[in-house]
Amino acid sequence: MNHALSAAAPIVPLAALAGICLYALRVRWRRLGPPPRVRHPKAQRLKAQRPELLMASSPDEYDSVDWHVIPGRPDWYDPKVVAPSLRTLARSTDPAAISLAYSMMQNSGICHDHSGQLYPAAVSAVPFLLDIAESGSHPAGRGAAARLLSKRGWAVKGYDRVRTSYADAVPVCCAVTYLVHNGLQARPEIVRSLDAQTAFQLVEGGECWLFMVDEIDDHEDGALAAGMAVGHFPAGPHRAECHTTTGRSVLDVTRLDDQHRHASAPARVHLPGVRADAVPPGSLMVSAWCDESAV
Repeated sequence: MNHALSAAAPIVPLAALAGICLYALRVRWRRLGPPPRVRHPKAQRLKAQRPELLMASSPDEYDSVDWHVIPGRPDWYDPKVVAPSLRTLARSTDPAAISLAYSMMQNSGICHDHSGQLYPAAVSAVPFLLDIAESGSHPAGRGAAARLLSKRGWAVKGYDRVRTSYADAVPVCCAVTYLVHNGLQARPEIVRSLDAQTAFQLVEGGECWLFMVDEIDDHEDGALAAGMAVGHFPAGPHRAECHTTTGRSVLDVTRLDDQHRHASAPARVHLPGVRADAVPPGSLMVSAWCDESAV
């Protein structure tokens, strides 16, 4: 018992010393504040070089669209990033900032790149991206805009259709394809300035196609229509979603020619078992695959 007490005796002064040290530290902290935080020079350089999106001091053309009222899957679509990202792609000369803007657009702005799903905001972004691809301030920004224009994935159910000037409730991917192809027809220099892979992806348009009916006449086993085909619309039979002034329906159609498969071009289409007055001029047909692929 005496040995145990003698062994524990040195602990008392050590505990007292520790208490004195802690008290001294508290007094110093209260009087002088916390010790200065030393940053490593490399960490300071990295922070200074961190890219940022360009913000506008006053509303500009990229704020002319109210991105917040455009619907989108809430956990993916972030309307706050669209205008700053477009502005950065158009005006920045910093490749790191352009890369950040491209990443934001392809994950939160117009599509979800990992799953390949397209947001309704992509339709409103196409005119801006065409302008940037043609005349952006930096080659990296122009190339990034062209790659974003080539995004033609499927859409999320509930966020897969948009109202357009030519039809109501058009699949998002078809509306994007229509705008991109029309834009490229007016600005062929965009495609000529791209590398072969990006140019092919931009012109290809995925599986989307549209057919605008200009003329239609009854035929012995259906109707024959002539009009303008846009996108990937090869010859042969297809299932088509037909938009008219009275609504939309699904039809079997067959493209009779095989010219300009991946571009806007005149085309002839056979509609078996359909009367001409059911699909008047001005009607729009789009690939039924686009609706079936929405998840």
